[in-house]
Amino acid sequence: MARRIVLFAEGMRISKPGFDALTTGEENLLFSTSRGHLMQLGAGIFVVPGGTSGIRIEFGRDVGQAPMVKCGRLDAGEILFPVHVYVDQTGFWAVAGYAPNGTQPAAGITVRWVAFMRQQG
Repeated sequence: MARRIVLFAEGMRISKPGFDALTTGEENLLFSTSRGHLMQLGAGIFVVPGGTSGIRIEFGRDVGQAPMVKCGRLDAGEILFPVHVYVDQTGFWAVAGYAPNGTQPAAGITVRWVAFMRQQG
């Protein structure tokens, strides 16, 4: 099965169906941060905490608007239940989502995050 979405330190790539986002050429991508229409504000990793408090990640400055933040499992495994992000113009909170049985399957997983916003001008 092809990897359709790939997050990495330099950005993100999303492929067309049937193409591997990590290895395919630009012509088979639906989205790539290398195309220059978005600028990366920051990236990093964190371990998703359990419970309701979550973890706060700061951008280091007020960027003037809430950017797009994407999170993906660092070890390329599947996150069966989401990591919810609540973004503002200075950073974001990440909280593990709940499964129907009340557990938080994403708790304890190491996640890579990337924040983007439209380039000025």
